[in-house]
Amino acid sequence: MKSLKVKSILAIFISLSIMLPMTLTGCANKNEPTSKTDDTVTSEPVTLDFTYWEGSPSDKKGFDTLISKFENENPNIKINKQILPSGSKYYESLDTRIAGKQYPSIARVQYQKLGRYIDAGVLLDMTSYIDKASQEDLIPAFKSAVSVEDKLYAMPHHTDTMGLFYNKGMFEKAGIQVPTSIDKAWTWDEFLDVARKVKEKAGVKYAFTYKWTKNTGYRSLPFLYMNGGSILNEDGTKAGINTPQGLEYLKYIETWSKEGLISKTSPSSNDNADEIFASGTVAMEFGGNYIMSYLDENMKGQKWGVTYMPQKNGKTGSDMGGNALGVFAKSKHPKEAAKFVEFMTNAENSKQFCEVTNFLPVRKSVSQETMKFATYNEEMKLFLDQVKTIDPKMAAVETNRKFQPITQVISDNIEKLILNGARSEEVVKDMEKGINEALKD
Repeated sequence: MKSLKVKSILAIFISLSIMLPMTLTGCANKNEPTSKTDDTVTSEPVTLDFTYWEGSPSDKKGFDTLISKFENENPNIKINKQILPSGSKYYESLDTRIAGKQYPSIARVQYQKLGRYIDAGVLLDMTSYIDKASQEDLIPAFKSAVSVEDKLYAMPHHTDTMGLFYNKGMFEKAGIQVPTSIDKAWTWDEFLDVARKVKEKAGVKYAFTYKWTKNTGYRSLPFLYMNGGSILNEDGTKAGINTPQGLEYLKYIETWSKEGLISKTSPSSNDNADEIFASGTVAMEFGGNYIMSYLDENMKGQKWGVTYMPQKNGKTGSDMGGNALGVFAKSKHPKEAAKFVEFMTNAENSKQFCEVTNFLPVRKSVSQETMKFATYNEEMKLFLDQVKTIDPKMAAVETNRKFQPITQVISDNIEKLILNGARSEEVVKDMEKGINEALKD
């Protein structure tokens, strides 16, 4: 699915408005280990620079605990924590360092951001450094997200995903019962009936909102992939949206808008979907498992619940959130850096990290174990089921080096449906054209 034509770092970072020196030009197969014939780490003192962000106090606790554990088990290796602000500032800082050849040893990277770093040749091919059984234990969607042509360029660390949050009081008023297992998730038609009913019975302006603002229109893609569609063609070289399945996905969103079921919040806006739901303006929100503490703090006497994403023809799906850990090819100590990444992402430690931080595991073995999350333990069981439905083909697309301009195209065209009253037949053509332009060199 993923066909990544290697480009220079200069070409990649022009799109980020960062001018890089030509000397940084690199290919994805440079600096790769040829075999694992010498996998022993040095006994000499080594310091590894680990660049990451802390998104919450629990995030900090999770990293601090495991970094300390690693240093205790490996007294000759010290981890130099380089903690940066999250969001766009994180990547601006990381890109500036790369441009100046000031590479960290290891970095935390969102799955959707990995493609351009892999394509630039700045990440180490870790295939021979990570145990084969460990690689095979990865949930397929996440292995796909970090791999190109069967080469592993990072290790998945954790994920988060979306579910359908609902206002319990409004659902009681409307007499609506929610599905209690993933195999009984509402069909697309059943979800529309629920949305129409709760809007009328609960007297809300809109039935639901969608957490796709701030140009994250790609969060709508689970509906495309559960319908058997794809945003790109099979080899990832052209748009694949203009198909019956792609048109039906857009028509479904168009129906939400035309019937006044979804709030008028487009992907290009900065509107806070969590705030809209918490305020009682809508009865439901398509949102991530990470919003639960926010809802507890802000719903002011109202109660929320969460159920599964809808399904189409027996198939459901959800958003791919979370992050991976990658080693830079220019690291002075690649074996030690890879050892740290393998430690952080192994079954035991990734489970501990997820339980502390309320993230979801990306390993098959861990997802089958009983997890004891620090908070929201019952709700997290639902998300454990939901995360297994992420489509590997969608994951591959989201780590394509051109995904950033592609997601802009997705966001812009969903806005036409939500705000401009455009017809899906027109939008699918515009989206196809925009994606093909984004894929051009």
